[in-house]
Amino acid sequence: MFAGLSDRTLQYIYDRIQPYTRLFEWGAGESTLAFAERCAFVASVEHAVPFYENVKARLRDRGLKNCHLILEPPEPSPGEMDYASKDYPQHSFRRYVRVIDHYAKEPFHIIVVDGRCRARCFDAGMETLAPGGFIVLDDAERYAQMIAHTVSGWSCDSWSSGSPDPKWTMVWQKPKSA
Repeated sequence: MFAGLSDRTLQYIYDRIQPYTRLFEWGAGESTLAFAERCAFVASVEHAVPFYENVKARLRDRGLKNCHLILEPPEPSPGEMDYASKDYPQHSFRRYVRVIDHYAKEPFHIIVVDGRCRARCFDAGMETLAPGGFIVLDDAERYAQMIAHTVSGWSCDSWSSGSPDPKWTMVWQKPKSA
């Protein structure tokens, strides 16, 4: 049911998780379960009811109580452009993107962008990322140009799936002095 993050991306994230790590994720799935098993706290937002229900049941079955799983479907909004998704014309993902604002008092150490409205999610994540923290952008080949201007001074790492139709993952680290 889940396409998920690549093994290399997951390993990159796992290698950076500490016992105190707070992680936020746009796009719940198999990774949500793995992160909840390793992090002190996970917040994950999903727009699709079937994915949400599947992950919710699996978190419950595993007894993982450190994960806030949030269902935030798109709202009808004719003419919405800033928070639109090509697969949902005439809908807004504004509330989906801005869920992270509810957690602004305690910054996240890792933010994973693997859902809808990725460029907007990336921007929102930058505001809630702890100094020295990481933002992971999956399928970055579709979004890198839209966000490159926003991460001046941040270190960046990237890799591709290496398939005939390569999918890129990019990771930016916020400066520790930020």
